[in-house]
Amino acid sequence: MQTRPFDIRPGQRTVAACVRWTMLLAATVLSVLSLGCRRDPYADAYFEMLNAEKRVLEDRLYDAEYNYEQALAELKAARGTTKEGRKPFAGKRTAESEQPLTEPAEEEPGQDSGVPTEVPELPKIELPPGVEEGKRRSSGPAAVRPAAAVKTEVPVVTTGKRRLNDEQLAAAIVSALDQRVESIYLNPRVSGGADFDGQPGDDGIRVLVEPRNRSGGFVPEPASLSIVLLDPAQSGQAARIARWDLAADDAAEFLQTDALDRGLLLRLPWQDGPPEHNRAHLFVRYLTADGRKIEADREIRIQATDRIAQSWTPRPTPVPEKEAEGAVPASWQPPTDADKPAVAQAAAEMPSSPRSNDDASKPTAAQTPAQTAAESPHARVLPAEADAGQTPRAAPAGRFWKPDR
Repeated sequence: MQTRPFDIRPGQRTVAACVRWTMLLAATVLSVLSLGCRRDPYADAYFEMLNAEKRVLEDRLYDAEYNYEQALAELKAARGTTKEGRKPFAGKRTAESEQPLTEPAEEEPGQDSGVPTEVPELPKIELPPGVEEGKRRSSGPAAVRPAAAVKTEVPVVTTGKRRLNDEQLAAAIVSALDQRVESIYLNPRVSGGADFDGQPGDDGIRVLVEPRNRSGGFVPEPASLSIVLLDPAQSGQAARIARWDLAADDAAEFLQTDALDRGLLLRLPWQDGPPEHNRAHLFVRYLTADGRKIEADREIRIQATDRIAQSWTPRPTPVPEKEAEGAVPASWQPPTDADKPAVAQAAAEMPSSPRSNDDASKPTAAQTPAQTAAESPHARVLPAEADAGQTPRAAPAGRFWKPDR
């Protein structure tokens, strides 16, 4: 009898193989389905971005609808169609009402009417001299112009091209109504040394004081001022350059509100001369009407006259006033013996020595160029006009270096 391993029959082996293949097929199908259902992560991120953008656009749409409803309500309130406002007349105008108004024609009174037929005479009025009689308004019928339609518009407060919202409008109104000075500002563009006479050097200082409220707005309020200028390079009493005190009435004369630089523009000349250094420290005290003291300080620059004189400037070249006419300027003086060079003076004082025949042909220093040219056989003939019109200048005496010696 033949034995089988593990005592498995052929029918049982076939069933086990079928179960094994079925499970393997099911696992393969499940793995394929799981891989096919999973999406790309980039696609998921893209969809999330689209959803976020959609939510942002929805919020903007809701805001636009809300603003539209608010604007529509304001428009209805301005036109008077709401319950709180007055409703305008909605009736249709007839053709008669559209015609221009005219004065009623004068009808002759009938017999049955109780109006008297006699026309009363007008009293004679004495006109003052210079007024012509007869220039009166015509009493005939004349067409009257219809009244122009009154347009009611809602005022809109804007700054440039940007419209103010309610909070900004309220802040602007509060700042404009606030006239309490809380601080002062020294404008650095205007404050500093000033030249009043057009000459080199500063003749004083110019200070622009701007009173401001709590919001930083300009307040046109003059008050008593004390201006002190100190030299930071000095100490003690020597550091004080000048002090100016102005009452409220005097400061009001320097107030300017319509110019670009609004404030108290003060022009203060020196009291004891300009300072020694070009840097100074400015202190300003502003005394309000209720007794409060507001102070501000700033460093300024000053230009003194002596520093301008020490700086290098090119020397102007003197030009004769009548150079074209050949006139000699009044400042010109003929040269004297003292102006001659020392070599020329020494040569002039030397004693004359006898010359030989060879030396006789050479021109001496005492001879003028005209004499030398006349004695030379190859002398160039000069025109008569030049000899008559110009006087030959004497050559400088003495020995001078020449390239042919």
